[in-house]
Amino acid sequence: MADGTRGTWACPKDGTAMERKGRRGPWRCPECRGVFFDTAAMRGGRKGPPVLTSVFTSVFWSVLATVVVRKMRARKDRRPQE
Repeated sequence: MADGTRGTWACPKDGTAMERKGRRGPWRCPECRGVFFDTAAMRGGRKGPPVLTSVFTSVFWSVLATVVVRKMRARKDRRPQE
């Protein structure tokens, strides 16, 4: 497959120049009707893995789960005793 920066890709099945169907991702071969995705373009050209994003997401869900559990326990304690 050709480099995505040149503007065209060759179909991996038959070598035909493919048509771009979107700004970032899909390419379509007019001959075999196959659809191929440029995964590097879909990532938006980021340099390296988004390390801090995963840490912030993990902390966010952990805090959210803690808050929900505490609210549920507080609600259970406020119910009248039978």
